[in-house]
Amino acid sequence: PEAIEAVVYCENDSITAEVYTEDPAAVQSAIKNLNKTLPIYKHIKNIKFRTTEFEKTTTKKIKRNTVIKGN
Repeated sequence: PEAIEAVVYCENDSITAEVYTEDPAAVQSAIKNLNKTLPIYKHIKNIKFRTTEFEKTTTKKIKRNTVIKGN
């Protein structure tokens, strides 16, 4: 609930979450708690915070290919 929008992808053999939120500290805490419940190979290792919303299609879905290509 702390994240307004999020995309999770693999970057440099690590799981990365890119998040648009108003409360980065709450998201970091939520991911830390989530990682405690997951096997090590599923842990989110990197978190990137955005100050703007993700680019979307006309049906309001996040354009994942532009997010991942932008990194």
